[in-house]
Amino acid sequence: MKYRAFLALIVVGALTGCAGMKTAESADGDKVKYQVIATGDTEDRLDVLNVVSAKSGDLTKASVELQNDSNFAYTFEYRFKWYDAAGMEINPDATAWTPVSIMAKETKSLQALAPNPTAATFKLFLQEKP
Repeated sequence: MKYRAFLALIVVGALTGCAGMKTAESADGDKVKYQVIATGDTEDRLDVLNVVSAKSGDLTKASVELQNDSNFAYTFEYRFKWYDAAGMEINPDATAWTPVSIMAKETKSLQALAPNPTAATFKLFLQEKP
């Protein structure tokens, strides 16, 4: 019985650990927490190569470098959502889905600027273009 409970804890920990926030560090030492959430084929076709952040005045700028892992061109959509230190979304209706086409094995950088100085974290959402 103890073995099953221990195994269940390992599985739950592995599943929740993958979905947690990661940290991107900027050249000046600032750290921004982020999460990339991909759905459908987007998760299988795109690899996150690098995530960096920087300050642009008093706003945070994020850059996420993606690579098309497949041998075919791929079209998807993305949007960034920014959150304050309390986890509240900043301007929830302000971000729209942006379509992107990426060639086979190509690398692209997606960038966004925080809407205001209170932004502490961001999430990048990726989905197939309908």
